[in-house]
Amino acid sequence: MFTPHRKVIWFAVFSRLLIFFLSAAFNFILPDHDADAFQSPRDPSDKEWSSLDDFVKYLFGGLVRWDAQYFIHIALYGYTYENCLAFFPLYPMSVRVLAVCLLYPLEGFISHYSAFVLSSVVVNFIIFILSASVLYRLGLQVLRSEQLAYKAAILYCVNPATIFFVAPYSETLFACLTFYGMLKCGSGSTDHFSVGCGLPFGLGAVQRSNGILNLGFIFHKKLKHFLHFVMPGTKAKAKHLDSFLLAPLLLIAPVIYLISLIGEILLSVIPFVLFQGYGYYKFCIVPDHNLPNFIVSYAETNELRLPGTASLKPPINHKEHWCNSSVPLAYSYIQDHYWNVGFLRYYQWKQIPNFLLAMPVVWIIFTYAYRFAKQHPHLCCTLGLWKDLSCTDTKVIEKLRVQMKQNKIKFAPEMFVYVVHVTFLTVFCILCIHVQVTTRMIASSSPILYWFTAYHFSNKRRNVLEERVDSLENLQSRWKVFILTDPAPNREAKLIQYYYLAYFIVGTALFSNFFPWT
Repeated sequence: MFTPHRKVIWFAVFSRLLIFFLSAAFNFILPDHDADAFQSPRDPSDKEWSSLDDFVKYLFGGLVRWDAQYFIHIALYGYTYENCLAFFPLYPMSVRVLAVCLLYPLEGFISHYSAFVLSSVVVNFIIFILSASVLYRLGLQVLRSEQLAYKAAILYCVNPATIFFVAPYSETLFACLTFYGMLKCGSGSTDHFSVGCGLPFGLGAVQRSNGILNLGFIFHKKLKHFLHFVMPGTKAKAKHLDSFLLAPLLLIAPVIYLISLIGEILLSVIPFVLFQGYGYYKFCIVPDHNLPNFIVSYAETNELRLPGTASLKPPINHKEHWCNSSVPLAYSYIQDHYWNVGFLRYYQWKQIPNFLLAMPVVWIIFTYAYRFAKQHPHLCCTLGLWKDLSCTDTKVIEKLRVQMKQNKIKFAPEMFVYVVHVTFLTVFCILCIHVQVTTRMIASSSPILYWFTAYHFSNKRRNVLEERVDSLENLQSRWKVFILTDPAPNREAKLIQYYYLAYFIVGTALFSNFFPWT
């Protein structure tokens, strides 16, 4: 019988292999949609060599769709076009490193393009398994329940945006870094703060732009720790001082605390700032470029800006180019100029299908965030900085366990900061971005979706096995899990089960054939 942690890892592997099979099958059976999307230009000298190229094409060709084209392009050729700056560099860099390692023994047997596609898939395969493991450990820390942590991690493996965690997208690496930063931050306990959470958060900020919001976890946790430990400890020492001359010693703890806070913030922000500086140097300062003809030709055909061309006049009736702004950040300009992203711009009748695609995840977040606020009004009033119920109280723990067994959901108070974060992110998504992206942004940015839905799959059996995280039969299998083999315990759980599995399958089919998806 597998332990819950080991079972999560095995099911993460199985779910990735299943997506590979479904993507290849749907890509073979269904015709590709003629999408008006970016297609990375191919180097004419990069010829396909052998059956290994055919293997990569047929097995993983359905994964290189939509934004995956940008990530593969950046990994191959770097930031050759201005709109590429909207896609942050950590994932393409990881793909490039592995591809170079693959090409060293396979040179002459596989084309560069196929090697980079294969590398992108392998990177996401490995990182996803790590992210599922980290999410399980984070669930143990915050939810204080092995059953909930296990079921949340299993749900993550079949989440509604699963196809984007397999395709050459940045979601998997971002989720892994975000979950690990939350775990290192110790956001599930008041008395624990592990330094170093700023680094994974900082790396996440050069993975996706919304990674900068993770600074909120550092500020909240540091302030909570300061109020609960640093201030009381300083007051206690002040009462025992024999001399007024020793009073400056009381400042040692707060000063050290402040230095650690600044250090964590700098670790979180510097990688993002460095990438913005790189973009400014490449597109606003460098006077010219040295790009191959096929790259330049594609730019001319599709009216894309190349490095060294920032001095060109912007289109008529368009705002000033970002290079000339007082704070030259490319991201917002590119989103506006190339994809018309902005406040309420997506509110058009023709976008109703995309709003419907995003509706399930929005409904889950808002509904359960409201329920959480009703259960923990004290946390909302105190911003979660003071305890409502002590989770170290054995009576409280037993009460929560009994309520969960009776299917009366009682959310863990330590979820507060996560609920605030995901609620803000959801509001931003439905107001300011292409709304269909909400599903994969929430799925990769927060564990809350999995925690909220995991509560509905808790055991209600009243026998000696009721504390087991899954059925005995499931725990003896590498791939059998509750969401695939067991009947849903209640109506809401059944709807959640249908939602996860339908998006898992339909999303794979549509994405693999260049149809619009989340």
